[in-house]
Amino acid sequence: MSGLPTPGLQLGGWLGRWDFPLVKDPLQISKDNNGVYGLVSVPMTLNNLVLDGQLWANASLGLNSDVQQIPMFYAGGWVGKGLFRNRPDDTVVLGFSHASWSPSVPTDQVWESIVELGYQVALGDNVTLQPNLQWVFNPSGTGSVPDALVLGMQMSFLF
Repeated sequence: MSGLPTPGLQLGGWLGRWDFPLVKDPLQISKDNNGVYGLVSVPMTLNNLVLDGQLWANASLGLNSDVQQIPMFYAGGWVGKGLFRNRPDDTVVLGFSHASWSPSVPTDQVWESIVELGYQVALGDNVTLQPNLQWVFNPSGTGSVPDALVLGMQMSFLF
């Protein structure tokens, strides 16, 4: 197996019944913080473009926007291992995410979205290096910052 998570479906939720500060006024509290979430992933090698691949999507919905700064979030994408057959442990990643701020947030934040492309290079069994490219739509969620191209680099060590 390639090390990708097992495909499947997860559904769940949460119930909070203790003191939660209100987003609009943190000195006030609510006794409710509830929500639901789901995750689905299915195998997808794109006609054997990769040795192993998955299409995935997840979402969460908070039901109490007065205590949840980002009550709605969803994301999805595709991940594939072995795009280059001589590099079976490398991973290509394409993803999208979207977050919506609560109408209770005292700032003008409304939403932010990101599209990302990355390629994780396996450097042996315990180290990876992943350059990535992101396009951020509506950075900071207010509409006052122009969309941004972000270049990044991650390095992971497995102990």
